[in-house]
Amino acid sequence: MKTAVWGKVGDTFILVFGKQAPSDEDFAPYIHFVRSQIKVDMKPRVVVRSHGGALSPKQRQALNELTAPFASVARIAVCTDSSVARGVTTAMSWFAKEVYQAFPLADVDGALAFLQIPRPLHTELKTMLWEFDKAILR
Repeated sequence: MKTAVWGKVGDTFILVFGKQAPSDEDFAPYIHFVRSQIKVDMKPRVVVRSHGGALSPKQRQALNELTAPFASVARIAVCTDSSVARGVTTAMSWFAKEVYQAFPLADVDGALAFLQIPRPLHTELKTMLWEFDKAILR
């Protein structure tokens, strides 16, 4: 069973994982995907939806290394009801201020507002998030 699914709409990356932490086998291809899609002049946005799982220290390090060159322009919204995952998000924000922010799982609109996503993309992003939710929670 997959522990992480991902995609991209415009300059916004989507990452969804279920109740368990994403496995390294599922997370490493996500990092590779982002590296292959990210461009120097991009202002990357990321929506992460966690149904309980949290990144491991190794995965957080890989994500920090990937976002470091974009720290002044990137934004990452983490939607979760897990206090552990919200704590991880808070810890990550200590190293990259104004990049990471946590939201309740149901507050997709708040996450998209934080990410400054243009309204015309909201429906497509929400549809993808819900499809990924269904896939990961099977």
